[in-house]
Amino acid sequence: MSEDNTKKTAMESGTSRNLQKRKRKISENAVHNGINSMIAPKESKYWMRSMKSESHIAVPPKKSRKQTSKNAKQVKPPETAMLLTDLPNEILGKISEYLSFDDLFRLERVNKRIRAVVTSYTWPQKHTLDHESIIYNTMYPKISLAEERIYFRNQRRNCFKRHNVNDKSIKMIFSRAKIYNLDLSIYHSTLTYQVSSSFSMVPQLNVLNLSFIRLTNNSLRTIARYCPLLEEVFFEQCFCDGKVEQGLEVLFTKCPNIKYLNLAENNKLYGDSFSCIPSGLLYLNLANCYNVNANAIGALAESAMNLETLILENYDNAAVANFNSWLGKLKKLKYLEVSNIFMGQDYPSLDFSNFQELEMLCLRYNTLVNAVSLKTLQHCPKLKAIDLRFGQQFDNSALELLQKCKSLQYCNFSNWAQLSNVVDFVKHLKLQYFAINECREISADTVHKLLTECVSLRYVELLGLNIDYQKVLSNAFKQPCPQRRNILRLATPRANPYYNLPSCNWVDISTCEPYGPTPFSGFTSIRAQYPHKQ
Repeated sequence: MSEDNTKKTAMESGTSRNLQKRKRKISENAVHNGINSMIAPKESKYWMRSMKSESHIAVPPKKSRKQTSKNAKQVKPPETAMLLTDLPNEILGKISEYLSFDDLFRLERVNKRIRAVVTSYTWPQKHTLDHESIIYNTMYPKISLAEERIYFRNQRRNCFKRHNVNDKSIKMIFSRAKIYNLDLSIYHSTLTYQVSSSFSMVPQLNVLNLSFIRLTNNSLRTIARYCPLLEEVFFEQCFCDGKVEQGLEVLFTKCPNIKYLNLAENNKLYGDSFSCIPSGLLYLNLANCYNVNANAIGALAESAMNLETLILENYDNAAVANFNSWLGKLKKLKYLEVSNIFMGQDYPSLDFSNFQELEMLCLRYNTLVNAVSLKTLQHCPKLKAIDLRFGQQFDNSALELLQKCKSLQYCNFSNWAQLSNVVDFVKHLKLQYFAINECREISADTVHKLLTECVSLRYVELLGLNIDYQKVLSNAFKQPCPQRRNILRLATPRANPYYNLPSCNWVDISTCEPYGPTPFSGFTSIRAQYPHKQ
């Protein structure tokens, strides 16, 4: 047994030596063939069979697909997005110009750099503070003061959403912006007279509108002290609780550059301060100031000799002789409104013979105007527009007197009870605008001739007439009008639907309510003519 074991161990040692020699030869052949590395296979029976072929060469390992592909694109790490703080100050300032006031206040709280840009660049560019600038780039609706106060005040109080603008918010804006034009009339329900305490921050103010905000003598003194450069002042319905003549005297004295003054709807205005009114005043609105003394109007005529626009409505505290004496001194008047005045028939008539510069005259609801007054209009060579609505005392004979006004282009004869023949009058003066609303004596034949024969007309209002609109318009549009150079814009009632009207290239129809504002009433409206600052 011992001999067998020794033989067996000798054979195993011999085989191990042969294996080592063969491995050594294979490694030498691999080095000779240029292979730098080789994986030694495991010692198994399958490997022993492969050793019979000495030419066997191990396969080098495969490279990864990323290493072998030469055309493969290299993947770059994602770039970081540009932040708002990475922009230069100039671009930040330009971007912030398109933001609303609310967004500007929020933007100031981002960091110190953006706050410096907004306060030093954006806010100094804001020169106007009104409702449009406050709702700019916001979801708040645009509010018309007339709609808000007249049509929806009683029926729909919460119809219009708006900013809760108070005295503190106005002060915050004043501390940042250089305001030249200020209009806070829309926010009269949230503002008080104490808003004037912050006017020391806006000494450069030119336009001020505080209508419907109750003001006191102290508030007027504060405005006069800190805003001496005022040129346009709107104080409509501001003096309804107490007498403020002393404050107005200080305002007129320290603000000599006032040219536009609106004091309408103030029933506590007595006119004691009119003696101090600036001599350069050009526009004055005293509509519904029925408590103004007659002596105050006389003092006004003495001090405001350069007045160009005067509005007197619902004022019957003075005799007609006083009216004529006042108006005779204001020889530079261009726009005059004396409306809603009812007096007895024994009063004398108004005299307009001294107005050589008069361009527009509004005399609606005025019983002081008669045929003698219309005869004096021939001495007004520049008269272009006249408003004689509700002239119940006039008839067709008044048109013969107005034909002598050679410069007339715009006439409003609405609500005349005895007006019938107007075609010859329109042809003679070559009118451009003509309104005959609610004139029941106008016939269908007159309207037909007015549309087809009066080629100078460009704007016509035909509301509330006693005619068949469908028939009259159809017959008028069938005829061509080659002599007409401009399109005729026609205002008709909305309640009358029109069907199958013939196509006409010289007429543009716009429908409107019979008792609402007409689309072309601005031609004879003095309150729509003043060129306000933008």
